[in-house]
Amino acid sequence: MELGQIRKLHTGRDFASFGSAPYVLHCHHFNLWWDQCVSDIFADDPAKGFRLRAEAARWAFKPIIEEACSAGAATTQLDKLQIAADIFSQMGHGIIRPAGQSGGGDATGEFLHYGFAWMLKYGERCRCEEKMDAVATGFLAAIHEVVFGEHAWAEEKCCVAQRQEHCSFEVSVGKDPGLSDDYRIGIGPVTASDYERLTPAMECGKNDEAIDAIAEGLRTFLAPLRGDDRGLISGFGILATMHSPSYYNRVCFDSIRHCERERPQLVSTAERLFREGGQACVYHTLGGVMRSPEWEALVGIPSGDPEETLTHAMAICRAFGFGRWVVHEFDPGKRFVMRSAANYETPGYIMAYGESDRPRGLFAQGAAQGLMMLAYGYDWANRPDITREGYLGLCKAGVGWNVKQTKCPTMGDDTLEIVVTKD
Repeated sequence: MELGQIRKLHTGRDFASFGSAPYVLHCHHFNLWWDQCVSDIFADDPAKGFRLRAEAARWAFKPIIEEACSAGAATTQLDKLQIAADIFSQMGHGIIRPAGQSGGGDATGEFLHYGFAWMLKYGERCRCEEKMDAVATGFLAAIHEVVFGEHAWAEEKCCVAQRQEHCSFEVSVGKDPGLSDDYRIGIGPVTASDYERLTPAMECGKNDEAIDAIAEGLRTFLAPLRGDDRGLISGFGILATMHSPSYYNRVCFDSIRHCERERPQLVSTAERLFREGGQACVYHTLGGVMRSPEWEALVGIPSGDPEETLTHAMAICRAFGFGRWVVHEFDPGKRFVMRSAANYETPGYIMAYGESDRPRGLFAQGAAQGLMMLAYGYDWANRPDITREGYLGLCKAGVGWNVKQTKCPTMGDDTLEIVVTKD
């Protein structure tokens, strides 16, 4: 089954879906950072942090598997197993071989995105203290539920990030014993119709015509993108994945709610960790894209002009499915105001938890700050490699920009608004 059969673009809101299940493009730098935030928050109980991520993946990816099996007219259990494994690889997550029988069993994986990316990024520097493939773990449980109709959970037994020879899993039937009911929610992931119901259709800003034109060209270029023979998507200097925004939202918001319940003194620290995930995403993902040969062929060599950098970055955000991010104000070197009534974070919070007493656009906050860091802090004249060391050096030199979210749909506002000002 080809994912293009069920891919839908939602113009005006700048997100995409597989059937009714939204998806977003994110790279390995962001994926590792987001999961590491959960590990840091659950440092005193790493197993619970892994279980939370695995449960979020089971919950978030199940609708995508159902959509693919339906579109592929799968009539047998074998058909469904094959389709599910195929879309996992097409989405850039590696190769899995699911447990093939009712009641659970053993499963294996190769080139799994998280473990493979961890070794690529950190393997020469340090040893991995925990297993990395929570997404594959939850995906395997979701496959079992769709194929055999049995509620399932899975456990990673071996992981290449821990320098083991292969990745292996055990799928079991029943509720995950590693999670209490506090970490289960009674609704499904946000659907495309939920996004459209909860977000206005169009919001306009500066340079929209140029942003939309570049975004459309990039979408056309990305449309045939699929995992290679390893099940990995390599391009623009990154390892990309088609991912569920509901996964990102669930692990973020559940981790923060864990702090609110059990360790309220850590709430601000937890939010800061996730906020920096947006900042790191902009530097590594958007920066990597804009200095890549593919980008030069599509758009040209970046000039380094801050407004051009911002225009190009916003186009990438729209094409990747982050939502309709717009430049509401831009005073060069002084102030940047970003708005996004249509974004993937706030609908997820509203659907799961209702209204909030404070802004919840943590990824967008960090990303808006990161956009100014990229526009003014990166050496566009010489375009050095986008590296971990480069990012850390930029941070050590001082971010130089303050960020504040001034509006949020979770608080009843009609848009998300983030103001970034120079120190």
